[in-house]
Amino acid sequence: MTRIINPSSWSLRRALQRDLPEELLSPEDKNLSASMELLHRDLGSSLQVGHVIHAIPGMHWYRVSIPVLGGISEDIECCRLTETSLTPFGVKDTSPLPSHSKVLVYRPRMSSTGIIMGVVPDMAGLRRSQPAAFLSSGSHAGYLTEPYYRAGLSSLADYGSVRNFGAGRPIDALSLGEWGRINDLGSGLLIDLLWQFFRIDETCGLTLYYLDRLARLCGHNFDLRTAISNWEVRQDEGEAYSYHGFAVYPWEALGLLSPYVTPGQEISDAAIFEAPLGKLEPAYTDQEAFHRYQEYKGYLGQGSLRQLLLPPQVSHYRRSEEQSLIGVFREQTSLDGAYLLQSAHSISLVKRIFFPVAKRVRACEDPTGDLGGQPGYRFSGEFDEGPAHSVSGNIPVSPGSEAPQMLSAAALLDFAAYSQWKGKHPFYYHKKDYHLSAQSELPAQRIQAPLDYSSLAQKNHLDPPQPVPMNVDHRYGNVDYYETTAGVFILPDGSVAIRDGYGSEIKLSGGNAYISCPKNVYFLPGCSAVTYAGDDVVLRARNSADISATEHDVRIQANYNIEMLSGSSQTYGRTLIENQASYPYHDYEGHYGEDVRGSGILFKAVNAQIIGWANEVYLNTVETTRGGSPGDIVLDAGSGQAGIYTVSSTVNHSVQNGAFINFGAEDEEKTESYSFYPGICLAPGRMVLGGGLDSLSGGIYAVGDFVSATGHIFTSRAEEYEYQVGGFNEEFRSQIAAYLGELQEAIDANLENLSLFFQQVIIARYWEEQRIGNDEFIQLIGFSFRTEEQYGTTEFFLPEAYWQQNASAMGLNLPTWKEKAVQHQGEDTYPHPGKPWVDAEPGRFYRVSSQLVENGIEKPFGTVYEELEPLHWEKTPLDGNYTVIAGIN
Repeated sequence: MTRIINPSSWSLRRALQRDLPEELLSPEDKNLSASMELLHRDLGSSLQVGHVIHAIPGMHWYRVSIPVLGGISEDIECCRLTETSLTPFGVKDTSPLPSHSKVLVYRPRMSSTGIIMGVVPDMAGLRRSQPAAFLSSGSHAGYLTEPYYRAGLSSLADYGSVRNFGAGRPIDALSLGEWGRINDLGSGLLIDLLWQFFRIDETCGLTLYYLDRLARLCGHNFDLRTAISNWEVRQDEGEAYSYHGFAVYPWEALGLLSPYVTPGQEISDAAIFEAPLGKLEPAYTDQEAFHRYQEYKGYLGQGSLRQLLLPPQVSHYRRSEEQSLIGVFREQTSLDGAYLLQSAHSISLVKRIFFPVAKRVRACEDPTGDLGGQPGYRFSGEFDEGPAHSVSGNIPVSPGSEAPQMLSAAALLDFAAYSQWKGKHPFYYHKKDYHLSAQSELPAQRIQAPLDYSSLAQKNHLDPPQPVPMNVDHRYGNVDYYETTAGVFILPDGSVAIRDGYGSEIKLSGGNAYISCPKNVYFLPGCSAVTYAGDDVVLRARNSADISATEHDVRIQANYNIEMLSGSSQTYGRTLIENQASYPYHDYEGHYGEDVRGSGILFKAVNAQIIGWANEVYLNTVETTRGGSPGDIVLDAGSGQAGIYTVSSTVNHSVQNGAFINFGAEDEEKTESYSFYPGICLAPGRMVLGGGLDSLSGGIYAVGDFVSATGHIFTSRAEEYEYQVGGFNEEFRSQIAAYLGELQEAIDANLENLSLFFQQVIIARYWEEQRIGNDEFIQLIGFSFRTEEQYGTTEFFLPEAYWQQNASAMGLNLPTWKEKAVQHQGEDTYPHPGKPWVDAEPGRFYRVSSQLVENGIEKPFGTVYEELEPLHWEKTPLDGNYTVIAGIN
């Protein structure tokens, strides 16, 4: 940018460079000219020009050679005039003249010592090459650029006879009354109308600009040092380096790890000139500040690195000592964008309503504030009189408390509040210098507003608390703030808690995970919700528990018992197993899991019993929904090979048409059918009675004889037949034969109906192939887990859990999960994930061995980090390798 020139300065520059006619001079100018003439007459004979041939800078002593007549020179000793005060206290001139400087010397009469008045510039040709400094590189200013300086002279012969006395001074200077000092390297100090600088070169210095009130501090390499901090920036041989460190205590800024150790040493006057030492030096030459808080940028910091250290257990912090520094906090950003936030103590990410902020009411220098040597405040919590600064790293836990880690995780309100105290207690004890409000003095006094949890009995969500509006600015206006506290807390022992502002919490502590909330817990996976419990799965509901599957099946498998209980209130309650299939259908062969097609309610215990106890047993085949008649009740005891037994005081059968007892239904030669119809009983075989045979109405008809071994035949009509057995005629004989023939036909018909019934009902309906009574078909019916296709686990694998990695790294010999197969149709089936649980090739249990951690200890930096191998899975079967923790059995 071209520097701004004030054209009105031209008349002033002409007046200084050229003699003006007397009539153009003002009275003040005439008086000045007269004074200069008198001075010239007095000093002219005593002013001489010479060259400095030797200089002693600290003593400001000069030997100057002054030419005399005939080419002979005279050497005299000189001192130099100074623009500054030489009183014991004040600013002193620090700019000695180098040898070969051409100087103007004043020699007072009767004195052998001269006084150097100044340096005389040599004339240089306008077009002669010479080293010259610039006030600002690329400024496009100065007599070689500005038409203001060149326009009038370029038209004159020999450039108007203007002589160049620049002598290497900045060639972009302007005639604006600039003041400054500069060397040939560009280092200098300048005060101009519109800008000022103090610099070593244009990459290192302070520049101030008037027009836009810009202050620019530059340093190619940069140091900023304060009483408690140090900021270092370097271009370290091609490596970018930036370090910013802060001390917590002033003595640590001096490299002292205790305020009561010797801070330094006093050097004798003689030793100061024998070695590069000052009057006061540290106790050790390599003693340096200890900064608890450090920031690295550039190559060492990569993206960024912030860390907090604990002090080493030494008296003085020395650069040459290789100590193991202990970090307790780190925030790190890698160049690939990886972000690490690490704390050796705890991490809290908290949302809460307004919190008090300390307000400074007195400056550090205010004598009415907290002062050293006076009671009231203990500086750094250590010096002077005042209350001790009470703070602790942890909230204490009562000795012997059960599950202390759970106790700390349950006291998060106190943990969060005490974390506030850790940061604010220095302001609290600075009572004169700072005002620290209490929470109760803020517009929102509660960090958590009360919530109406009882409303959740009728509603599904809690209403938010009433917001507190606060004005932010003219754009945001009033913003709503809520009296709620929520956050993520990582506690010193490693417990983790996540809380919202409505009372919900996820807590991870003591090897357990707790999920709690005042209303409902929802698990909403887009696919499957899978739980592998190394011991038990317990689901407990105070009200009701529902398990449902919208599309397919519900399976429950137990190695030993399945138990269900209802009616435990002992008032009422039911156990209902309902099937709503619309028709009987069974297709099992070759089908597993969800592919099985069947209907009805099936109970199967081929090697055990099906047992029922009840106060009353009632079975009813109801009319089907398709409008048909009720179905039959069929009891099949081993396809006729086993018995059916009943034990009762009475057996009551209420039948509509008849009752039948059939023998040998499958073998027609041995088949007999005993039938009971209303009013008649048909028995094809012999009837043996242990007692008598009584007939209340009707007689006894038989084809064979009546034989009585010890008895007799008595009738009411014996006398009528003279106590002889009466006979009957042929007609009556024919009638009897016909009647008995009808009975035989009825028995034969029963036998034929029995055979037809057995073929059409028992065999065709139940015993044929693919029928529910068929032995081979029964073997096809059974429980089966789903296939991996149905589970969606054909590409399933399970990475080793973090706690399992820890157990393995610690060498703990924990039990492993060994699954038992459930056979179905000769194939082994398994619960989720199915056969991948036992697959050997490839193993579905994926493990990774740590290259950098061994037995819980990180390996030292070095080759193992430099030659890091690519990560890879170690694949083993889940079965027998999946670690669990044995429960209480």
